[in-house]
Amino acid sequence: MAYSEEINKRACEWAKALCSYAGETEEFADGFWNDLKENEDLYEEFVYYMEHQSFLCKMNVMGITITDVLIFGVDRFKAGLDDFEKRDQKYNPDKLLLAAFVTMLKVKKSPEKYAEVFRSMTGTDYPDKIAPY
Repeated sequence: MAYSEEINKRACEWAKALCSYAGETEEFADGFWNDLKENEDLYEEFVYYMEHQSFLCKMNVMGITITDVLIFGVDRFKAGLDDFEKRDQKYNPDKLLLAAFVTMLKVKKSPEKYAEVFRSMTGTDYPDKIAPY
């Protein structure tokens, strides 16, 4: 889908701001922007999120959508809070959102690898998932 020059400019500015809020460097932001622009379907998801603060979920790679990636990231963050050594982690929604888009770029490049991770790590707590103290 082709976007107007104005939308592309806003998306670039928003991508760089998101990277900054997530604690990333300008170099990282430039690389992220270039990768995003090369992936039309994920760029469409990004622009949609920028405009609606909601996910389009049109892009699907082996059953994996951007919301699946985001939820997986939140689950991993929450699991980290259960680790006493990581209790000082700060919740950064911008970092989680950016990580979802960056991970989706990786999913697109190596779908089999990520599909296996999603299948094997359910994110569900159940007896014996983690060894007792």
